[in-house]
Amino acid sequence: MNAKLIQLRLPSEERPILRDFYFKARFDGDLTSALTWGMFQYVADIKCRDLDDAFYLSNNPDGRDLSAWFKPVGGHRPYSMSVGDLLLTNHEESYPGKLYRCASVGFDEITDKDVIQAIINVVQREELQDA
Repeated sequence: MNAKLIQLRLPSEERPILRDFYFKARFDGDLTSALTWGMFQYVADIKCRDLDDAFYLSNNPDGRDLSAWFKPVGGHRPYSMSVGDLLLTNHEESYPGKLYRCASVGFDEITDKDVIQAIINVVQREELQDA
């Protein structure tokens, strides 16, 4: 399976409303406002067996060379996958692919077509910048 890691990042602006949107996306799964404020960033491609494998590869607890399976993109420095981060899977094989949010335990599938398209747009913008 191929997955794209899209991480949730809080803008450096110190505005309380942004913090609220960040925490709603991170813990409640309310992604719309975080998308509007550009809080998601496509940071890596992952070749994995399943979602749990993608989580393991992102966190690399053993400190192994995982460059064959985990590739940062766009000059970004991904941090370990955590609650609120997204995985877009098999986007290349079957459009639009499936979107999952890392939850406190496991993953939640995101089925809202507008959110999926917005995340695909985030990925495509980064790919264009990287080209």
